[in-house]
Amino acid sequence: MDIYYNLVEKKFAMDRSKSGVVSLSSDFPVLTLAPIEGNSEMTLRLFVDKSSVEAFGDDGR
Repeated sequence: MDIYYNLVEKKFAMDRSKSGVVSLSSDFPVLTLAPIEGNSEMTLRLFVDKSSVEAFGDDGR
């Protein structure tokens, strides 16, 4: 999985296209985008286990 923080485009992205089986469901996208709001700093919390990765920026805002 690749995680991107792009201040120019003001986007946070998670790309799971290289993470194994990616065609589980059309409701489960390969690329997930979220807007970045505010200044140039973000607190990022990652939760990782054997089968999932969760990312929360700025306490989930």
